[in-house]
Amino acid sequence: MTHSSANIISHRKHWWLTPQIIGLTIAMLAIGYPTFWWISTYNSILADVMFAVTYVSILIIAVRMVKETMTDPYMRVDERGVDLAKQDLAEHRSKVRAEFIQNEIDSLKRGERCPVLDIWRLDPKLAKRHPFFSIIERSYIDPERNEFYLRLQVGAIEGGNKERWARGLHSSFAQFLSIIAKDDLYAELKGFIETLIVEIYSMREDQEGRDVNYPVLSYSVSKRDLARFATALAAAIPATLRTNGELRFANGEEIQPHRHIEGSQSRGK
Repeated sequence: MTHSSANIISHRKHWWLTPQIIGLTIAMLAIGYPTFWWISTYNSILADVMFAVTYVSILIIAVRMVKETMTDPYMRVDERGVDLAKQDLAEHRSKVRAEFIQNEIDSLKRGERCPVLDIWRLDPKLAKRHPFFSIIERSYIDPERNEFYLRLQVGAIEGGNKERWARGLHSSFAQFLSIIAKDDLYAELKGFIETLIVEIYSMREDQEGRDVNYPVLSYSVSKRDLARFATALAAAIPATLRTNGELRFANGEEIQPHRHIEGSQSRGK
């Protein structure tokens, strides 16, 4: 059930009940009271009346100015409307995911080499699970080989931090695989996959000063062995790389990748 017309704005019955108006009024009365008390010590009713009239007039003008500068003091956020809007968004995302996966499954059943799981980086909720999801450049399945290919693109490596960068990449990559192993959308495509191959490319300048890509990590793991990442302890996940798959990694130096997965100028195509 959806609530496409959910309204998250509701009207206030009285504009002067707006928190900003109430706060301003209390503040000005608190500031004006000491002055009024001081004037009253002169025992002049006329002075008291003149000050009271002048100060109340200033208060009214200030309140009207605040009212006019507010977007609409008659409105407030309806929390129930917000909840309904969130529900609509969740239902829409669920529907989009299902359509994505079904289209991919239909293509794979026809034996087509098919881009898959673009939703990993397109859906903010899925992408934020790990930084690597946002740098996926290509993601597709070859049904003839039953291989799932992922190509990731990282930035250039700074020479002074190369060793630290290499250690961080190695550990982060292992965590990335552990998320994939437990991913529900990946699970729906496992019938078309026997092997996962991930290649990570970095950038450097050639002799002509142009940026060129080169492979720094390549990993091949069977579907069965990848499942072990889902149950490995967090501290043991990096060690699981070499025991459950073939890792080619030379601390940031160029390596020979498993498949030379081609990049694309426009990711997801």
